[in-house]
Amino acid sequence: MARKFWVHTNRNTEITAAVTNIAHYSEAVQREIKKSIQESTKAVFDGALKRVPVRTGELQRSMKMRFGCDNLSGFVSANAPHAHLVEFGAHAAYIEPKKKKVLKFNGRYASHVFIKARKAHPFLRPAADDEKGKLAKRITEAIEHERH
Repeated sequence: MARKFWVHTNRNTEITAAVTNIAHYSEAVQREIKKSIQESTKAVFDGALKRVPVRTGELQRSMKMRFGCDNLSGFVSANAPHAHLVEFGAHAAYIEPKKKKVLKFNGRYASHVFIKARKAHPFLRPAADDEKGKLAKRITEAIEHERH
């Protein structure tokens, strides 16, 4: 079963203020803010796709992008069961059977299994970090454009 995990990016004060007070802006600025969020979400998705390590392609195919119903939030997810292991890495593990005498794995039997540590290969966090400043700049420009 796939484990869900989140890579949170904290919005800076300009983005939070703009999204929270969006009703105070004109229709044109509201459209521009929503467009900026959609463009940034797409850029994070594309950046993550470029960075994701590809062995079988399952992880890359599992990546999805969606928007909140108000178009003021965007989500990029990797839904493969091993996505969190690739993003964050994993410690070494020693596994023994709990109820039976042996383990069966890929048609083989073993009394125990040692799984080596795996290095992290982050793909979502760097993509989100690269886009964070650009989103704030786009939103600030849209708001400033209305003021002038």
